[in-house]
Amino acid sequence: MISLWSNNHWTEDMNHIYGTLYLGSIAATKDRQVLRDRGIRGILTVMDEPLATKDQYIEITYHFFKAEDFTDEDLLTRFVEAYDIINTFMRAKTGVLVHCRAGISRSATIVISYLMRELHKTFKESMAFVRTRRPIISPNEGFQRQLSLYEWMGCRLDANNRRFRQYLMTTYEPLDGNGVRLYFARLSYVEELTANLELGPKYVCKECGQMLFHEIHVLQTGYWTGQPCGRLFVEPQPWMQELPTGSVEYLKDMDIKCRKKCKKFVVRVSTIHKKTRYMSGYIESAVTFLGHETVTEFVGT
Repeated sequence: MISLWSNNHWTEDMNHIYGTLYLGSIAATKDRQVLRDRGIRGILTVMDEPLATKDQYIEITYHFFKAEDFTDEDLLTRFVEAYDIINTFMRAKTGVLVHCRAGISRSATIVISYLMRELHKTFKESMAFVRTRRPIISPNEGFQRQLSLYEWMGCRLDANNRRFRQYLMTTYEPLDGNGVRLYFARLSYVEELTANLELGPKYVCKECGQMLFHEIHVLQTGYWTGQPCGRLFVEPQPWMQELPTGSVEYLKDMDIKCRKKCKKFVVRVSTIHKKTRYMSGYIESAVTFLGHETVTEFVGT
């Protein structure tokens, strides 16, 4: 096993963390004999691309989370899936290796999230524990904020939590075509995991009565950014069909309309795109929604 020098520590490519759980770098996936000696039967790759087929061994089950080591990369919505993957091997008493490029940030974040839930420890306690086993770990600032939010939610994903919902919006920048697809996919996934999802009262089109959004979709700034401004915003909605496609330059001249026959004008994208640097156009559209006569609250379900 090769060792590397980082942050004034010699660290092996792969370190034992807890039970049959190991944390390491991509180099740890190469040596077949070492993997056998450690009893590794599962590998979870957390990188921008999966391991090449030629670098995979038939006796090992491989899993992959696509992720860059960026502060705005979303690992939070992967924590439950990661826990289930790791636990499958832990319960079978077979080794599982979680790795990224260097075994410092992305993979360390996943391992910390697992220990938080499994050992009922805080984020800080879990990170300190992992650091005793692999001293070079250093989740980036964004991942640390996600781990703190995970702790706040009781080590589960809760779609009723307003901080989580705003986190998801600011992470996926929904005005981007790919971002909106990922946003709806991840939000839908978490809503399905959430028991007793509380949608709240409906807001409907005053012209035709078409439901536009629920109370749960109405947010204030500050839940995630810590920068309250006293204004209200609405989350992206699937009926905003003008927004999911095209470039920002193309979209800015589009009108958001009620999706039913009345096609009542709600807001122009160009009026919502340039509001703030940390809120997307979708979120900003809520200011107009809540102040526009086209929208009215309907109390009930």
